[in-house]
Amino acid sequence: MSSGKFSSKAEAISYRQTFARRWSRFIHDNFDGPEHVAFVFKVDNKTARNWWEGTNSPSGFAVAFAFEHFHGAAAVLTGEGRP
Repeated sequence: MSSGKFSSKAEAISYRQTFARRWSRFIHDNFDGPEHVAFVFKVDNKTARNWWEGTNSPSGFAVAFAFEHFHGAAAVLTGEGRP
């Protein structure tokens, strides 16, 4: 019997990779480069470059900031904005 909890490690990893691509697309569409990203989100240059390159994605604080301050961010980051 299933507990109804999300438990597939493969699904979680796949979603993380998909979200990293979405985040990278969002920042490419809204910022001039990694330095601009670092300045706006108050993160170090390495973090901003990793986001820019799609190597990793942010934790909740940056996603919430994007949702609150950038029109259309929710659609892009949830996969509704573009394929």
